[in-house]
Amino acid sequence: MSETTKIIQFDQYGGAEVLKLVSVPLKDPGEGEVRIRVEAVSLNRADVMFRENKYVFTPATPGSRIGTDAAGVIEAVGANVTGLKVCDRVIAGLGFDVSKYGTHGETAILPARFVSKYPDFLSPSEAAAVNMPFVTAWGALNDYGQMAKGDYVLITAASSSIGVAAIQLAKAVGAIPIAATRTAVKKQGLLDVGAVHVIATSEENLAERVNEVTNGKGARLIFDPIFGGMLESLGDAAANGASFFFTVHWENNQLPCRFSQQ
Repeated sequence: MSETTKIIQFDQYGGAEVLKLVSVPLKDPGEGEVRIRVEAVSLNRADVMFRENKYVFTPATPGSRIGTDAAGVIEAVGANVTGLKVCDRVIAGLGFDVSKYGTHGETAILPARFVSKYPDFLSPSEAAAVNMPFVTAWGALNDYGQMAKGDYVLITAASSSIGVAAIQLAKAVGAIPIAATRTAVKKQGLLDVGAVHVIATSEENLAERVNEVTNGKGARLIFDPIFGGMLESLGDAAANGASFFFTVHWENNQLPCRFSQQ
């Protein structure tokens, strides 16, 4: 086995040009850690915000790591790690200090509590794309919204990764996903991933269309992953007692917050 590994890191905040591929010594995982051989990574808006120093974690420069979502195979296990072993196929979770434990590279050492096995029916590329979009959508719609069969669920920015995840989760429980996107260009693609209705907001009145497809009931759950200035229209499309979920992005090192409002 090589005594070095290639990783992506950066020494200053900025655009993609600050990223660099470097060779570093291949280290053994410490207590409570595992080392994975990375097979696939996922790129997220959070990675861009982190690199620009606009995320909740402040990059520890110089030499900051980067990357949250990844899939790979465990090749070394540190002391006091249970439930994981060498050769397990795993994905990286969310919540670790990205400065220290970034996943973008040939290998990644991660805290074992942020690593989980994934099923054989997923490819590494598919597994690497699961956490950020699906955890975000699941937390809002399932954990807080208690999404159920028959619920009308209005999803904005529906062609985004989080939007697609929300559509698929809604379909899985028998809810009725209503996808909102700016133009009709993406309509067929959204229908293909499970949307029951698609509304092109630049060509149709959002509230009128939602009330039409819900027979005047409105949507019980409103999921807006970009908080794109549509609050009044979303309110007009909501059912009585509807729950709203927004993902709000602030500058200056603030966490993209998620909150619900009855």
